Amino acid sequence: MQSKTMHEPFVRVVKRGEMPMKKKVFVRLAAVALALVADALFIFFVTGLNPIDVYKAMIQGTFSTSMRFSWAMRDLASLLLIGIALFNFSAELLSAALLALLWLGGERGMLRDKLSREPLSQASLGVTVLTLVVLQLVACALILLWQPLLRSMNIPFDDTQEVVTQLQNGGIGLRIFLFLVVTTIVPLAEELFFRRVLFGLLLPHLGGMGGAVAVALLFGAAHGFLAGFPALFWMGLCFQWIYWRTGNFCYPVILHSMVNLWGCLLAFLSL
Repeated sequence: MQSKTMHEPFVRVVKRGEMPMKKKVFVRLAAVALALVADALFIFFVTGLNPIDVYKAMIQGTFSTSMRFSWAMRDLASLLLIGIALFNFSAELLSAALLALLWLGGERGMLRDKLSREPLSQASLGVTVLTLVVLQLVACALILLWQPLLRSMNIPFDDTQEVVTQLQNGGIGLRIFLFLVVTTIVPLAEELFFRRVLFGLLLPHLGGMGGAVAVALLFGAAHGFLAGFPALFWMGLCFQWIYWRTGNFCYPVILHSMVNLWGCLLAFLSL
């Protein structure tokens, strides 16, 4: 029998041990300080401006009026939503809090006005539920076809997402926390980023169909789950379609929330 030779990986990733709280605080403060210094050097050598004057202008532009502060928080919330690509729940919680403030207040509730242009209707809710059924059936079929293909090509993959593992094996407190985040904050954050922001940026350049496909591809890739990529791509298309069909941002959020709710229930039932 021919024996297989084991090779050491070129790069090995090892989980870092727990650090004391003081060291964590120091590392983060040092990172912020180094970032400010690096930005100051870039500003000085590239633009020739005084970095101190630039920082003062940034602070005045952010906090001088309530309107400027509201717009700054809106942009900050959008940037924090990038954390969803890495399942950074702390970023999602913070961004959701900022979005809630903008929803209720800000420039006359500007976010609330933009996201709720049309009232909810029973007909559109029915279309959303029907889309959910079709989405789940096609997603299951895609997974059943995709995973055997990966095995036949000897491509390694994890057949369970990390969040599902945490839902199954975590403590009761963690399970409740993840359930609430996955069924409420994640749908709102992801749909706002992919449907409202990203699709809005790509629409003028790729058109409706091209933009929807591109966003769906990015949506699937952002989850980092190879075993479910075709299903995630299909979900992205369905979320985009329901948004395009209804013209109301609430429906893709509702559909996304129901999909995640179904996934959480399956994770709990498989315990």
